[in-house]
Amino acid sequence: MTPTYAYDTDIAPILMTHCTPCHFPPQGQKLPLNSYTAVHDNIDFILYRVQLPHDDPKFMPFKMKKEPLSDSLIMVLKVWKEHGMPEMKAAK
Repeated sequence: MTPTYAYDTDIAPILMTHCTPCHFPPQGQKLPLNSYTAVHDNIDFILYRVQLPHDDPKFMPFKMKKEPLSDSLIMVLKVWKEHGMPEMKAAK
């Protein structure tokens, strides 16, 4: 069974760990990724950038300022996208 991920519990913590402060206003001056809507609207761009070769100038996190996302974290983003990018986990 494929796990279910949600923005609030799974995706936001990944971004907070790997994309701050550059993509989190007011400190960040890059594409804001500090909200569900911003991440939802830019998931393809995010996935593209975090999967580039680490020596590519467009690789994120930029110039290795933060740890690169592991393959397992990238998979979380991919599965979240494949399952419709829910904002919150459904109540049981």
